[in-house]
Amino acid sequence: MFELTQLRTENRYALFLELLQVFELTQLRTENRYALFQELL
Repeated sequence: MFELTQLRTENRYALFLELLQVFELTQLRTENRYALFQELL
């Protein structure tokens, strides 16, 4: 029973890390878009 709970916790943590990476990629893309916009000006 403990192993199942532990596994679920690790999966939740891995999912959280994936969401963070996706957010960082999106944030980076937004900053790049802003920098590109500044260059166009």
